[in-house]
Amino acid sequence: MRHRAEILHPSKNRDISTSTLPKWPTVRQQFKQLLVILMLVFFLVNELLQRYITSL
Repeated sequence: MRHRAEILHPSKNRDISTSTLPKWPTVRQQFKQLLVILMLVFFLVNELLQRYITSL
């Protein structure tokens, strides 16, 4: 049982490290994309509001 646990633990740790490490940059990329999209939406809404106000 001890040997099995010792053999399994490093593989589990490796799986956890490999699964968590690549996720962070992708999450950051998604966050950056979200920020960019939010900025674009904000500018578009701002433009539309300005046009709407000027048309009034």
